[in-house]
Amino acid sequence: MKAIVTGGAGFIGSHLVDSLLRDGYEVTVIDNLERGSAQNLRHCLDGITFIHADLRERLPSLGLTDINTVVFDLAAKVFGVTYLYQTPWTLMSDNLQITMNNLKRWGQAKKYVYLSSSCVYDFEGAPIPHKESDVGFLNSFYGWSKCFGELCCQALDEEWKQHGGFNYTVIRPFNVYGPREAFLHPHVLPDFIRKACACKYDGVQTFEILGDGNQTRSLTYVDDVVDGIRLAAEVGKRTAYNLSYPKETRIIDLARLLWELMEIDPEPVFVAAPEKEVKLRCGSSEKAERELGWRPKIELREGLMRMLEWMVPLIEPKARETL
Repeated sequence: MKAIVTGGAGFIGSHLVDSLLRDGYEVTVIDNLERGSAQNLRHCLDGITFIHADLRERLPSLGLTDINTVVFDLAAKVFGVTYLYQTPWTLMSDNLQITMNNLKRWGQAKKYVYLSSSCVYDFEGAPIPHKESDVGFLNSFYGWSKCFGELCCQALDEEWKQHGGFNYTVIRPFNVYGPREAFLHPHVLPDFIRKACACKYDGVQTFEILGDGNQTRSLTYVDDVVDGIRLAAEVGKRTAYNLSYPKETRIIDLARLLWELMEIDPEPVFVAAPEKEVKLRCGSSEKAERELGWRPKIELREGLMRMLEWMVPLIEPKARETL
């Protein structure tokens, strides 16, 4: 089997590449390294084909797909809160361009797995837990860009219906975390770990939290998400599946767990959150469990320890011996 992974040098993408290689796939990664990093693939560069390319652009025919190719489309523009809220036009136009170009290039693949987002549930009054049918009028420009990407998959399937349709599956992951998560951008866990290191090693006494700390997230470990993506390629239908850890975690409780694991006791300081910040996020994965046989395996405490073991030494080398 052959696999194409767009965005394969990124956080989730590089873990997916590892999984595919372990199962004997011939893997081609396409990434412009704007958000991803070659460091995420340094251990396997000799075993893959890497193409440095911007998928927003017209590219010469890459000749990569045949009847045995599975495409995992993880390429997207998203750089945390700043990019989400301050450059919405660029974000939406870039993501639509990437998705439509990729569908034109590889719509004939054996299977196409499109990575969407839990941001498709970012609207006022969204029911908790979010089910796949719970998509409303969104507050999130990134969510809209992913909704339109899903619609592009559906439209292609409809247009090709007389010829067998378009064999796709959509995955909506929830708050994925773990080693290799980009910590130069303001995602909650990398941001919290940086602040915790400042408390533990630099003597900082306070810990800043956006909002009142009662916001909730479904923190889902990256290995579990990769398992779900792989199952989608094997048995997923022409539909969308949530991949979500089944429990909501309040942001303040996440901070307290991190403080416990790092043996610190700072004073929390609550500051104003962005106006459009999502207050509650928790996904129902009943459909993925029923149709894909997917269930998350990694508990939050274990997953957070794994992330600390990876990230803290990158921030504070002298911490290496204390973890």
